[in-house]
Amino acid sequence: MNRSYASLLFLLLPLFLAAQTNDVEFQDMDVQVEESYADPVIPIQQSIPACLKTGKPEMFGYQGRYGYVLNDSILIQPEYKTLEKPYSDFMIARNSRNYFGALNKKGEVVLPFDYYALTRTTAELILAAKKDLGYGLLDAQGRVLLPLEYRSGHKFNDSTVVFHSPDKQKIIKIHSAESIQLVLEANFENISKSQTGNRPLFTFQEKGLWGLMDYNKRTILPAAYDKIQAVYDNQIIAEKDGKSGVVNFQGKTMHPFIYDQIGARFRNGNYPIGKAVSAGKRLWGMVDSAGHTLLQPEYEVVKQLYNCNFFLIGQLGKKGLVDATGRVQIPVQYGDIYELKHPDWTMEQQEETQARHVRREASGLYFKIRNTQNDLLGLWQIGKGEILKPEFQWIEILQVGGPYAVQKNDKKALFNGAGQQLTGFDYTWLGFNPVRPNVVTAGLPDQKRTLLRLSDGQAIETEVYDEILPIRDTDTGYLVSKKGGYAALHAPDGRRLTPHKYKAIHSCTVPAPPSTMPAGRRIVACAVTHTTDEGFLTFVLDDAGAEYPADDR
Repeated sequence: MNRSYASLLFLLLPLFLAAQTNDVEFQDMDVQVEESYADPVIPIQQSIPACLKTGKPEMFGYQGRYGYVLNDSILIQPEYKTLEKPYSDFMIARNSRNYFGALNKKGEVVLPFDYYALTRTTAELILAAKKDLGYGLLDAQGRVLLPLEYRSGHKFNDSTVVFHSPDKQKIIKIHSAESIQLVLEANFENISKSQTGNRPLFTFQEKGLWGLMDYNKRTILPAAYDKIQAVYDNQIIAEKDGKSGVVNFQGKTMHPFIYDQIGARFRNGNYPIGKAVSAGKRLWGMVDSAGHTLLQPEYEVVKQLYNCNFFLIGQLGKKGLVDATGRVQIPVQYGDIYELKHPDWTMEQQEETQARHVRREASGLYFKIRNTQNDLLGLWQIGKGEILKPEFQWIEILQVGGPYAVQKNDKKALFNGAGQQLTGFDYTWLGFNPVRPNVVTAGLPDQKRTLLRLSDGQAIETEVYDEILPIRDTDTGYLVSKKGGYAALHAPDGRRLTPHKYKAIHSCTVPAPPSTMPAGRRIVACAVTHTTDEGFLTFVLDDAGAEYPADDR
């Protein structure tokens, strides 16, 4: 065997995993292949849709089977359960018996339908598996590059592949179809890379016990553990004599082997620790990566919240909240606790003379609390405690420190930062636009709209409107209200600046200010009005609501 062909033998198999999976192990060599009856192929030219008649080969589906067509001609009969794209002289297909093979452009079989696994690797080689044989590697011509004799294998995001049978293993680095590196060849009882991810480390088994090693066969952790559960940075969750603990790469025990279980490490580096209290039941606590116990294992759940560095804890069916040090932030007394996003306002400069409010979402300050009896919601603010008792169907933070929009009996109201009610439950909805942080748009039962001050919930104007909208294609905060078919301009604080006399108000770009506009004013919108004699007239509107003919510039 020449050297170049021998190097190809080291190419790995298990790229058989799906693209979204980091690592998949293939072990079961006794896969039962489903037997199914293929319907007889009938002439189907009349079923080819017009959209596939493009003058080039197109995949065509017919009664759950696939083939290829060229305009009105059938290139490959639609008789395959799956068929690979693009159209080429080597297309992997799956037949009615769920076996895999390959076809050329004429539909001729170039790789027999003898495989129960057949897929391309990232290097455009073919991973194959046959029942009672195992996994191996083929090239696009069907030549065997790696014998189909390995029981299992993994591919990882760093392009390494670990595959093995008992007492026979390889780790391969795939650079390309022409560049393959044999990283390690060994005869351990077993090896695995599933605990180490993309790092150049692997676990190995000797005499039934597991250790940790690098690609140069340098021992990081001797084979002295029943199981290596996971490797994080330079720490390892391992099991010994039926108990779990944490050791580091220097062999120092960070947490003794006294726990019935140590769960996957949290994002901030803490670990959940479990203590068995009865068959199938554990209580949980928390330790940090430095060896300190933060929570004793006495909780039904210890769970890190998704968007912030707080932890949900539970006892006797009730929930509480602790921070990353284990300090209680919300006592264990609520039916449930949910993190609640709140606005985070900043000012961004757009031009030399202009700045705008930018609203982003943040987490970790407010939490919804749920009543155990009626499932209603309240509000808790870290550092201040319970702001709103759990009496509402819905809660939204309009601004840090209040006000808060709430719903009860399908009607909405505003409460201030101290939890005091600002408005009655008079509104069907309360809207909040990021470009006008001081104004709330409120919907009334008669489908009218009004504007409320964010600070105290009071109506900005006594009148109500048919519609209230921001000016399109602008983020200056100016608003348009509509009433009786006519539009008016509102300032960002909600004050109406013009009468309802325009057919439309929209954004516009003014290259030069009108000659009659007072100094210090700026154009914020364009408006259109209709007269019976002159048709439509266009104006520009300044930030005080004054209008100027559009051509007076």
